[in-house]
Amino acid sequence: MRIYSAFFDYYDSVASSWADDDTQYRRVETIVELTSALAVELGCPEVKAPSWQWTEGARMLMALIGFCGRFYPYVLATNADGSQQFLQTFPEVTSWDPVARYLERQRRHRWYKHREPELLFLETPPPPNDAPFLALGVPLFHVFWQEEPNEGRRRTYRRWLTTNAFLRPLEFYRVVDAQTAYQEIERYLANTLTSHDEPSDIADTDKLLQHGFDKRLSFRKGKPLPPPRAD
Repeated sequence: MRIYSAFFDYYDSVASSWADDDTQYRRVETIVELTSALAVELGCPEVKAPSWQWTEGARMLMALIGFCGRFYPYVLATNADGSQQFLQTFPEVTSWDPVARYLERQRRHRWYKHREPELLFLETPPPPNDAPFLALGVPLFHVFWQEEPNEGRRRTYRRWLTTNAFLRPLEFYRVVDAQTAYQEIERYLANTLTSHDEPSDIADTDKLLQHGFDKRLSFRKGKPLPPPRAD
């Protein structure tokens, strides 16, 4: 597989040991806002909105990586000092220091019984489904929530989807190793996506626009670009 990209991901090093150049992967990141209606249209699994905050300035955001027909949820944990951790399992969440201290103090509080099912989605990820990958025409994507600037006390968030996402900063190598990731992407492009391609060569951006997305592009890791100013 030959990869054309503006960034070097963790599985790219495997390309030098594989001689098959028949499959091409044009890895361009496209960042779009993912509304609930469009998520349903694409068949994208639900990623719950942030609904609670932690004491001491720490907080969590739920996110999801779609990879070759399968889905890998995780939690982005932000500490009070601004440092971040990628928590990929329920035990990792409950052992994260702010959560562990909170649960130690309020183990019998109704919060625990209420929130535990939401976090257990890490242990029971959505079932495999090719639909969103076929609709987007890509082997992988990233769904995440981002906090919006707000002068009030209440935090507001918007949900975004990045196609062909940069996986190294997301520590996805802890879930799928480099060689396996490379091979799965190559097979998915050559088999699943190629067999469903339309006769014309439609760019990823155009496919997104066909589903009603606003177009915002980025070649690096993903913060949405600001909307254009009104004249």
